[in-house]
Amino acid sequence: MTTTGTQAIDRAAELLSRVVLADEPPGFGELVLHTGLAKSTASRLLQALERHRLVHRDDSGGYAAGPLFALYASRREPYDELIRLARPTLEQLGLATGETVNLAVARGNAVVNGIELKAGDGAAISDETSLTIKGDGAEVLLFDLN
Repeated sequence: MTTTGTQAIDRAAELLSRVVLADEPPGFGELVLHTGLAKSTASRLLQALERHRLVHRDDSGGYAAGPLFALYASRREPYDELIRLARPTLEQLGLATGETVNLAVARGNAVVNGIELKAGDGAAISDETSLTIKGDGAEVLLFDLN
């Protein structure tokens, strides 16, 4: 644990991470067991996370991601976030190879929010184009499974 005065934040973040990353909503006892927190500490932190809409209790008493996550997700285009996260790696790849680098997500027969980084030319972002495999290089497609 940290000694920088942010121990409560670190503990709350660990609880929140366990809730959000869990396959099934974990119960209070499971969260206490896996975090090693005292029951009173875990209870106090979970209550604070609930007050701030970061977690909520489901009908079975388990903790699930709260409505604030849904609000955030509804205001964002997930492909924009993918591009933002991938861009530094794509830029490094382009610099290392001297080649144009593309990232696109296939949805049906279309490519959604593709980004093309041309060596030295910056980026071009397209909203949706036809799905084609072209060029001498290899393309990696990320398929939307929804």
